[in-house]
Amino acid sequence: MSAMVLYKKNEQKIQYIGLKDDTGAYVNNATMTATMKDLQGGTIAEINNLALNYVAQSNGNYEGVVAATFDPAAGIGYVCVVEATVGGSLKKHIEKQVIVEVESE
Repeated sequence: MSAMVLYKKNEQKIQYIGLKDDTGAYVNNATMTATMKDLQGGTIAEINNLALNYVAQSNGNYEGVVAATFDPAAGIGYVCVVEATVGGSLKKHIEKQVIVEVESE
């Protein structure tokens, strides 16, 4: 699984594409959140319980906007935890490595 790349000082989106249940049906009514943590387990303010909202008329697609104030140290050593619940029951838990980069002009 490849790492997620996020850029310092940029408004950007975190996306989850094609959320499905255990029968293979798309789930369009989940509550999804993303939380980014550093090596010490501390959270990054701009991605702390960030809501990933359902994209209208999609097949289980969700996205959330990261504020342009996003400014952790560049490099590796971060993880983004995405969780989806439906009816209060956890349906998906994903942990993905994050690389923070400085966008070049």
